Amino acid sequence: MTKLQVLAAAFLLSAQLVASEDEPNFKMYYLGFDKWDNPETALGFNQTVEKTSDMGFKVSGNAQVLVDMDDSYAVKMELDAAKVGQNYSYSTTLFENQKTICEFLRTSYRNYFYDVAKDDATGKIPEYDKCPLPAGDYWIKDFEFDGEKYKQLLREGSFWSHLYLTKNGFPMSGLTWHWEIRLD
Repeated sequence: MTKLQVLAAAFLLSAQLVASEDEPNFKMYYLGFDKWDNPETALGFNQTVEKTSDMGFKVSGNAQVLVDMDDSYAVKMELDAAKVGQNYSYSTTLFENQKTICEFLRTSYRNYFYDVAKDDATGKIPEYDKCPLPAGDYWIKDFEFDGEKYKQLLREGSFWSHLYLTKNGFPMSGLTWHWEIRLD
């Protein structure tokens, strides 16, 4: 490496360190949870959320799966966003994905929830490799979410995360979490 390349590399590293010290001081605000479930046919659920820090929450909840769920069931995930303070009618969809229940368990559920929750939470959660998903009572207590780990991915705004369960393409139940990320 030439002296010029070393100098350039040192400059770039210094610039990154200065930039990281000046990164925005985001705070996350949980604004609510909406659900529509159908415990008479497939699924009933409930949850509580407790704020633990500017970027953290503790979640507890339970789900009653009343039937074995095979690939005639699917999970649709959606993330919508708007400017801080705007309501849902001003939102745009940032992400949308749908997977059969078995594919969802093996991929999204395993990668973003199961592998973290199995060691860090108390409860009985579904196994990612059991399909059809067996009927039963599932629960989790005091699962901690730490948004600090994701700060570099965040932007200011109002967000809605949706998770829908369908059967043969027809909506069965759904969850929506609403939160804001603000510079305070």
